[in-house]
Amino acid sequence: MTPKTRERLIGVLLVVALVVAALPALVQLGWHLRIFAGRAGFPLDLEWMEGGMLVHAQRLAAGQGIYVKPTLDFVPYLYTPLYPALLALLSLVFPLGYLLGRVVSLLALFAALVLLGALVVREARGLARVRHFLPRSLPWRARRPSWRPLT
Repeated sequence: MTPKTRERLIGVLLVVALVVAALPALVQLGWHLRIFAGRAGFPLDLEWMEGGMLVHAQRLAAGQGIYVKPTLDFVPYLYTPLYPALLALLSLVFPLGYLLGRVVSLLALFAALVLLGALVVREARGLARVRHFLPRSLPWRARRPSWRPLT
């Protein structure tokens, strides 16, 4: 086998390995989307803080504070105000409710995943760098063991 053919085969195997590695993640994202689509319009809280965050957003939209002394009507959560503030801002265009909060949460999840992917690519200094690094670390390329005993 010539070195060029060998390098091409390793490149093809790397692409296949990356696709095989990414496939479960894509399946998982598909399952998340299916679950989200089934629950997006559900008219009740899906978790214990959901309604409370909507109340925070409602108060911000009405010009009231969210970090106030607790009363029987309102007990503030001690979380940062970005999420309820974004919901309050979006409630000027869309109706404030469970669907809006859930869509914002889903978009935040995908934004975090895209950011994480961009950081991985940046840390790897591009996919071309990963392609040249991985074949040298594969077992069939090793001429000697890659580990040393401690004794």
